[in-house]
Amino acid sequence: LTADGKIRGATLNKLVERLTSPTESDVKFMKAFLTTYRSFSTPEILLQKIIQRFHVPEKAATDAITIQLRVCNVLRHWVDTQFFDFADPKLLNQLTEFVKILNANARYNKIAGSISNSIATQSQTIGKKILKSSGGADLRVDSKIQLSPGRLLFVFDPEEIAKQLTLIDFSIYSAIQPVELLNQCWNKPKYKHRAPHVLTLINRSNLLSNWASSAVLWQDKLKDRVKAMTKLITIAKHLRDLNNFNSLVAIIAGLNNAAVHRLKIAKEDITKQSLETFRMLEEIMNPNSSYKNYRNFIHNAQPPCVPFVGIYLTDLTFIEEGNPDILKNELINYGKRELVYNIISEVQQYQNDVYNFPLVDNIASFLDQLPHMHSDTDMYNLSLLREPRNATRDTIL
Repeated sequence: LTADGKIRGATLNKLVERLTSPTESDVKFMKAFLTTYRSFSTPEILLQKIIQRFHVPEKAATDAITIQLRVCNVLRHWVDTQFFDFADPKLLNQLTEFVKILNANARYNKIAGSISNSIATQSQTIGKKILKSSGGADLRVDSKIQLSPGRLLFVFDPEEIAKQLTLIDFSIYSAIQPVELLNQCWNKPKYKHRAPHVLTLINRSNLLSNWASSAVLWQDKLKDRVKAMTKLITIAKHLRDLNNFNSLVAIIAGLNNAAVHRLKIAKEDITKQSLETFRMLEEIMNPNSSYKNYRNFIHNAQPPCVPFVGIYLTDLTFIEEGNPDILKNELINYGKRELVYNIISEVQQYQNDVYNFPLVDNIASFLDQLPHMHSDTDMYNLSLLREPRNATRDTIL
């Protein structure tokens, strides 16, 4: 234990005992444990331990009923909040069979019914999510719109672009599961399959950044490059107003890409107001002092939000690399898991408040695909073509 009485290290058995303690009901401990246990155990082992805990030894008979009720409450919370842990049909069947045993006991049939209802509800919810992700929306671009990647930026309203980007981002962000944020699995080739939504959001940000750069460089004329930059700044402003910080960072990165940043003549023609807006947005997302400005901004923002997920990944990496998984006495470093839980719980707090504006198919289609140049070298070469070194205004289009 730490000086303030918190668990610093323990065996898995002791953690399960603490989880189902007859004398202490600690909701935060239960949430932290169930959120992070997959960093040191598996769903199969945990379910086995919990079922074993239900069958209390006779010497603990005085506390048996309380312990068994705690076991039931833990199972219900586990099903309600981490049902993806039961993706293995064998494990789900094992859980279901145990619930049947509970249901046969008059003392526990009420809570057994509650767990059964949760299993049914969660199964239906996940089924709908899988169907939605496999089918997807019909995101076709209107055939009347000329499909020129460089011109499509000018076709759509900037606020609507920001809204549709936000809906796409939030659909990915809200699907992130706690297991995706454990053990830096998004950054390890062997475990990347555990973090599909985190990786999708990262790839999405890179795609958006490259699209923003490309959208400027694809413009043949100087006035259109200025127009593209200005519109991207306007989109970024709307993203900030929508609390979509993930796409905001991507747009800023795209405009600060070396191939775009060097277009000095084009930047001279951007209005003072637009430049001031861009500087304000850059200041919010300034990485100094571990993104202090952004952290203050989002903590005072009114949800819904799409946070900049890179901050959480950086914080988790710092915790993972700065603290051992196992203490010197071979105990699980549970103090580390509580630090990890604090980060994951912040990710989760922004997953529930949804945006209430509709998906616009033809715009979302374009923004879902986001055509872009695939090479920094190609972008820079095109930048040199648009505005050669030492070029003067009268020598470029």
